[in-house]
Amino acid sequence: MYGLALDEPNLQILMRHRAVLFGLLGALLVAAAFTPGLRGVALLGGLVSVVSFLLLTWSAPFYNEALGRVVVADWAALACRLPAAALHLRAA
Repeated sequence: MYGLALDEPNLQILMRHRAVLFGLLGALLVAAAFTPGLRGVALLGGLVSVVSFLLLTWSAPFYNEALGRVVVADWAALACRLPAAALHLRAA
């Protein structure tokens, strides 16, 4: 998905750890869909994840085409999360 060769063992460990963290965040977001008390923290976690990635890529001098597709997907995710956060705050 990122267009990287994962033939270096340390990079494999880091990417697996990243996958675990994404899984935890995803599980929190799914749980928040059914548990209103979790929505604030889930929205915050999702926003921090997306915004931090976008800021990191924005500050980088170059990234590959595959990562560019992830950037576009994260802009779309941000476009969905901002109205969700606004609706959550309005309802609270």
